[in-house]
Amino acid sequence: MSPWNVIFIFNNIIILLNNFLAYESNKVRRPVFYSFSAYEGL
Repeated sequence: MSPWNVIFIFNNIIILLNNFLAYESNKVRRPVFYSFSAYEGL
């Protein structure tokens, strides 16, 4: 394997991990954010 192949594969893995983590944190944060904004509105 050439170093470029390794770099490319690592890059793809990192991008996928970032997307997954962003999606997971959004899923967790959204209900909290909505309930917090509803609480602020009271």
